[in-house]
Amino acid sequence: MNDKTSVLVSVSENVAKFVGENSLASSSGSYQVDPDHQSVFNCDGSSASITNEAANIFESSATAGLSKEQNLTFSTFSATLPVPFSLTEIYDNIGSSMNSTRDYYYWLKSFADPRVEGWPLMSSPMPTLIAFFAYLVMANYGPTLMKSRKPLELRWLLVIYNLCLAVLNFWIVCEICYCSYKLRYNSLCQLVTITYNPYVMRIANGVWWYFASKGIEFADTLFFVLRKKDRQLTFLHKYHHSSMFLVWWIAARFVPGGSAIIPVVVNSLVHVIMYSYYGLSAVGPSMQKYLWWKRHLTRIQLIQFFVGVSIGIRLITSGCQFTRWMQYVFSGYAFSFIILFGNFYLHEYIKGRKSQDSDKAKRQ
Repeated sequence: MNDKTSVLVSVSENVAKFVGENSLASSSGSYQVDPDHQSVFNCDGSSASITNEAANIFESSATAGLSKEQNLTFSTFSATLPVPFSLTEIYDNIGSSMNSTRDYYYWLKSFADPRVEGWPLMSSPMPTLIAFFAYLVMANYGPTLMKSRKPLELRWLLVIYNLCLAVLNFWIVCEICYCSYKLRYNSLCQLVTITYNPYVMRIANGVWWYFASKGIEFADTLFFVLRKKDRQLTFLHKYHHSSMFLVWWIAARFVPGGSAIIPVVVNSLVHVIMYSYYGLSAVGPSMQKYLWWKRHLTRIQLIQFFVGVSIGIRLITSGCQFTRWMQYVFSGYAFSFIILFGNFYLHEYIKGRKSQDSDKAKRQ
C-alpha cells in the first residue's frame, strides 16, 4: 500500500499470537497499527514489529468497512505478551517521567510572583516541605521521647515567646493596613499588582512575614511536647499549625497582596489577642483572675472563619478577578476550620460545661 491506514486497536487474545517476539507488553490498552511499516505503535510512541500475517489481518479489518484515517477498536484484551525490557528502556522511561515532572513544576512556577523569587524559602517549596514533615514527626513522636523524662517548666521563655508573637502580628496588621490605605486598596476585591512600588512591596513583605510567623508557631507544639501537655496535641492543633505553613507558602509565593491581605489582617489581629493571652497566662496563677475571657478566644476564632468564608463566597459570586483558584482555597480552608473549631467549642464549652454542672448537682 502507498497510503497508510491507521487502525486503533485494543489487541484481543485471539490476535495476540500474531504479534512477534519483540512486540509490546500487554495490558488493556490501545495501539496504532501501520500495515505499510508492519509496526505497532503504543500510545507513547514506542513501536514493535509484527508478523506479515498479523499485518494482513489488521489491514483487512481496516479496509472491510472503514475509510482511510478512520479508527477500528476491538475488544480489550487481558492476555500477557512477553517483552524483553532492557535497562536502557527502563532508564529512558524513568528519564521521561522525570522530565515531565520537571516540566510541570516549571509550568507551575511560571505563575509565581517574580518579586519574591530571591526571598528566604521562596525559590523552592522543598525547605517548606521538609519543615512540614519535620513538624509532623516532632508532633507525633515527640511525646514518646518525653515519656520517661520530666516536663520542663519554661515559664519565662513562654512569656517572652508569646508576647513577641503578639508584637509581630500587631506589626503585620499595622503595616498592611497602612500601605493598603495609602494605595487606596479595594477592601473586598483587589488584584495583585506586579509592581515595585514601595507600598506594594511592603504589603508583599508583610504577607511573607505572616507566612514566616506560621513557621515560628511550630514552637507552640514543641513547648507542649517539652512540658508534656499531650492533651493539647489534638488533631485540630496539628492540622492547624502544619497546614497554615503550607497554605501560606503558596499564598506568599503566588499572591503576596491583593485580596489575600484580608485573611492576613483578620487572622493576625486574632493572634494579637490570642498570644497576649498565652503570654499573660504563662506568668503564673497570679494572672489567672485577669484572664476570665479565655473562652471567648474560640468564639473570636470561629467568627474570623465565618467572615473568611463569607468574603470568599462574595469574591467568587461577584466575579472578582482576584486569582480564582486561591479564592476557592481560602474559602474551603476557612470552612474546614469552622467544622473543627466548632466541634472543639461544642465539646469543650457546651457539653463540658453541662457535664460539670451535672457533677455539681450530684455532689449536692
